[in-house]
Amino acid sequence: MAHAKCEKHGSQPAELVTNNVVDLIRNGVGSDFKRVFPMTLVYQELEYPGYGTAEDRTILQSLGGVWDSEEICTFVDEGAMEKAIGLFSAICAKCLAEVL
Repeated sequence: MAHAKCEKHGSQPAELVTNNVVDLIRNGVGSDFKRVFPMTLVYQELEYPGYGTAEDRTILQSLGGVWDSEEICTFVDEGAMEKAIGLFSAICAKCLAEVL
């Protein structure tokens, strides 16, 4: 499991989140501002789990992702999946829990 070095919590397990979620965490905005929810990107047999916002759903759809459910976004183009993965960063799991 990946780890993140957090200024607030020290070395902690890391979760993958979109840049929008990173901004929410860094700005100290609580869960009442935007809904953060789990999402999994899928290309063939590859699954890439993480967390994002409603705005990220639109961004992933514009990259070619098709939402099969609330949490599953499937890609048929490898290049589009790579661009989508590029929207994610690792962040401290405890920091993420504070906005969930």
